[in-house]
Amino acid sequence: MPIRVRTIGEEGVVLSQHCGAVSDEEMLSTYRELFSGQEVLRESDFLVDLRKADSRSRSSDGIRQMAKASDLAPERGTKRKIAIVVNNDLSFGLARMYQAYAEQACQEVNILYSLDEALPWLGCEAEPLFSEAKSWLAEN
Repeated sequence: MPIRVRTIGEEGVVLSQHCGAVSDEEMLSTYRELFSGQEVLRESDFLVDLRKADSRSRSSDGIRQMAKASDLAPERGTKRKIAIVVNNDLSFGLARMYQAYAEQACQEVNILYSLDEALPWLGCEAEPLFSEAKSWLAEN
């Protein structure tokens, strides 16, 4: 599966890992399905791991549509936090494009190069949450 998803912790932090080539359609379909009908996701923070992704098939229109699809304002009165972990310039550039769109829609986006930075930024520095997240993302 090109995109794996798992929710961890009491706060329901959503971990999402992109593996290999993921088309705009696959990305949009996966996230639209996630956002439809699951109330917890309206308040959840996200970690999107692009370190195993081949981002060459992504388009600027797909990134814009993704930001629009994730535009569910959190009901808790604060911005949703989205940590995007990258390891190359192309993924970083696409993440910056997403960040520009998403921050207009009550989402706080941070682009990082390591899980050791991303997880604490999301409030997942405590054990066993930190180890659970790192272990799951290391699988595959």
